[in-house]
Amino acid sequence: MSCFPFMQNIEGALCLLAGGGEVALRKARTLASFGARLLVCAREVKEELRPLAVRVVEGYSPSLLEGVRFAVAATDDAALNARVAADCRARGIPVNSADDPDNCDFFFPALVVRGEVTVGISTGGASPALAAALRAYIERSLPQNLGEIAARAKAEKYAKILARTIVNPDGAGNYGQNQFFYDAAEGLLTAVILLLAEYLP
Repeated sequence: MSCFPFMQNIEGALCLLAGGGEVALRKARTLASFGARLLVCAREVKEELRPLAVRVVEGYSPSLLEGVRFAVAATDDAALNARVAADCRARGIPVNSADDPDNCDFFFPALVVRGEVTVGISTGGASPALAAALRAYIERSLPQNLGEIAARAKAEKYAKILARTIVNPDGAGNYGQNQFFYDAAEGLLTAVILLLAEYLP
């Protein structure tokens, strides 16, 4: 299965997580690190999982899907996982069902995260072990300070935007005699921002 790698902001998004065991905990840690709000439903929940949830309820009910943006079925009951998936699809809610590619609308990629840089590796559910091996290879290949590099690149981008706004506020793009001042403003702002990024805590 060939999957397109959507990158989506899930900060503040409500996710139903069915399951309270080790698999659910791993998925919860990943989602929580990206700011998702977790509604956990399970009869037994690992203690490490509870602090990651905004709410924990005992057992699954379709009514829990109200207001949910996406869901993860990670119980040790295949029939229950399939039921959660079916309920989600009936409501147009994307769902991931652990170890069941046919009941998945999206997959958890193997991730490499450096600051705001995120690299995701997926085999479309075919081989999580291969995805993990590729992640390890990429982790070794990427510089450890990649997050800092991205932050500086972001600062430089905004410096250029600000310089254009100062010199050409109407956005017409006809700098004319202002081109010299645009180049000077761009260079100065870039230097200042990169200097601050280097020396400020």
